[in-house]
Amino acid sequence: MTPDLRARFEALGVHVDGSLLASYPHHQWDLAVSMAVREFYPGMSVPEGYHQLGCDFVAGFQQTLIGKAVAQVARLIGVERTMLQMPQTQRLGNNYIDATAERVSPGHIRIRFELEPELAAQVHPPPDRGAEEFPRGVYLEVLRVLGARNPSVVASVRNFDKLAVDFDVRWTP
Repeated sequence: MTPDLRARFEALGVHVDGSLLASYPHHQWDLAVSMAVREFYPGMSVPEGYHQLGCDFVAGFQQTLIGKAVAQVARLIGVERTMLQMPQTQRLGNNYIDATAERVSPGHIRIRFELEPELAAQVHPPPDRGAEEFPRGVYLEVLRVLGARNPSVVASVRNFDKLAVDFDVRWTP
């Protein structure tokens, strides 16, 4: 991390050299992720950077003690049950996304999410175009970690300002 990015995180209230908070307000999270995408993936488009950050987030989480345990449990319960649990898992990390998951058919889960209604009205400016690529990267990397065959995740934005997105998560069962 460059000294400039570290200083910008500090100015934002994200103390990367000290104790990180258990949670951050949505606007802080959005700005921090946007800054990280631009700093760590300068040769990529913004959507590609968000996607790669999502993949790298899962890879980094797997290197932690908790991440290793979660990966083992996910392998034990399988791809479908793990993907159906993603909305509950996401709620552990934030309180501003309302998410649901449904089984469409074998090897096809649809995850729908959007900002909580009271928060969506407060988000100014709206998230970066391409921000939906972060969770798409997370879902795709989870499929890969679980050894899913022919994984794919397609994001369909329903309402950009509310970050309302449908993710069609598919693999060969």
